[in-house]
Amino acid sequence: MIVTKYWIGVVPKEYVNIAVEGNFCQVCNGKKQFIDKLAPGDHLIYYSPKLTITTKEKYQKFIAAGTVVSADSFQVEMLPGFTPYRKRMTFETIKREVPLAEIRDENAWKSVRANLRFGLMQVSESLFVTIYDKMMTPGENHFNK
Repeated sequence: MIVTKYWIGVVPKEYVNIAVEGNFCQVCNGKKQFIDKLAPGDHLIYYSPKLTITTKEKYQKFIAAGTVVSADSFQVEMLPGFTPYRKRMTFETIKREVPLAEIRDENAWKSVRANLRFGLMQVSESLFVTIYDKMMTPGENHFNK
C-alpha cells in the first residue's frame, strides 16, 4: 500500500521560482538523502523565509504547492562544481501566497514550526490542507480525501 506523505520545503523564493518553471523540486541544497525522502504522489508546499539566498530581508510566505511525480532523483549542474539532486514535480496554480502570520496560531503548526530549520519537514495531512486551502480559491482543494 502506498502512503501519501505531506511535506514543507524551506527554500528562498528565487529558487522556488526556478523549480516551478522547471517542474522539479529541490531541497536542502540538493542533498540526495533529503530529496530521496519524497516519493511519487507525495505533496510538497514550499515556504520561503526570504527572497534570495544572499539577502537578510524576510519574506516568510508559503509560495508554491505540487505533487512529486518521479521516484528517481537526478542531478543538474547549476554552477561549476554544484550538482544538486532533484525530482520531477507538477505544480498547482495557486491563487495567492500565504504569509506565515496566517497560520502561526494553528496548533498543528506550533508543534512543527521548530523543524523549519532542517529545510524539509513532514507534516500532517490536516496542516498541509490548511495551508493549501489558503493558497487556493474555494472548491479547488485536490488533496482532501
